[in-house]
Amino acid sequence: MFAAYLGVLGQLAQTRDLEQVLRTFELELLSQVGFALRLDTEADGVTPVEPGGRYEYRVEQGPVRSAAGGLSGATLLALAQRAPLDAEQRREARTLLRAVLRYQLGGRELRSRELFRGAILK
Repeated sequence: MFAAYLGVLGQLAQTRDLEQVLRTFELELLSQVGFALRLDTEADGVTPVEPGGRYEYRVEQGPVRSAAGGLSGATLLALAQRAPLDAEQRREARTLLRAVLRYQLGGRELRSRELFRGAILK
């Protein structure tokens, strides 16, 4: 985890794309502590996520197709590939990862933005 933290500090020093770097770090953090997200298959672990599909994300299961789902399949797949996110995907990814982190932290907030901002300003 420390290596991921050092890596993200280096990335933040070289880019202004804070959102992309933070989302990648949050995914890595979840993976490192044993809570990697299912992003490229639906909750059944078999059915591939479709880029044009809409999904509800259930933390204990993964993406479930939903007409009223808050996430596009394209966002889930971009996160799985750690690909650049467009503006809408950034919003969806931020909402997803905040919810997952809040769930895993028992309702407490992860203060990664403040941590990185403090490290960069020093």
